[in-house]
Amino acid sequence: MSNLIKINNQQLEVKEFKGQKVVTFKDIDRLHERAEGTAKRNFNANAKHFVEGVDFYFVKPADVKKYEIRTSEINNAGSYLITESGYLMLVKSLTDNLAWKVQKEFVSNYFRLKEIVRADGIKVISLLHAEVGELIAATSQIENRVENLENTMTIDYSQQLILQELARSTAIEAMRGKENKAYKDSSLRSKVFSQVWKDYKEYFNVNSYRNTSRVEFMKAKEYLRNWKPQGKLLRSIEDLNNDVEKIEEGFIC
Repeated sequence: MSNLIKINNQQLEVKEFKGQKVVTFKDIDRLHERAEGTAKRNFNANAKHFVEGVDFYFVKPADVKKYEIRTSEINNAGSYLITESGYLMLVKSLTDNLAWKVQKEFVSNYFRLKEIVRADGIKVISLLHAEVGELIAATSQIENRVENLENTMTIDYSQQLILQELARSTAIEAMRGKENKAYKDSSLRSKVFSQVWKDYKEYFNVNSYRNTSRVEFMKAKEYLRNWKPQGKLLRSIEDLNNDVEKIEEGFIC
């Protein structure tokens, strides 16, 4: 198939595999103006959510000879071909204006179009009205799957660093700063930092803060900002700091 479709002012050659429109990771990165390797990295990070034969195909050159995609697009070791549902899952996390624009064009002008050959031999690209009902149903299923994916995705590395820093600053504040005796007591300091994460994991029902759901990231930040030591731990902090205050006031010789 030699048809070219313009998306985001760039030409994309239509690719089909087993009767479905497909794209490569390279296509997605180029049209979304992302660094090469971005789409593949996002796929690998969430591979367990993608279903082979539905969201993607993994093929080798010998697998595509009878299909309409050129074998030159396939690496000898094998390549991933991404279907419409797989594409929508991959770009769900991209929310900038360009991403929305490209996604709309990709779906409308690429995946939802089908080649028709008119009686006079001229090829026309148009949306088949008979498929509208099926497309609506398929879109609904994809949206449900994407929503489920979003709800199960965990925070990325940059978000993990933010939570680490929040936990650290909150713990230091609970001990009244680095200059106070509570912080300088290594044993107590270790207990405070450990208790922050122990309470956090219990509250969010995770075995590590790294497994925090992305949809709960804002709530996680709020929790860490408001965390306070309780019970014996709070008493230990207060006792140490109160001893220092008494010494400074001359009550303890």
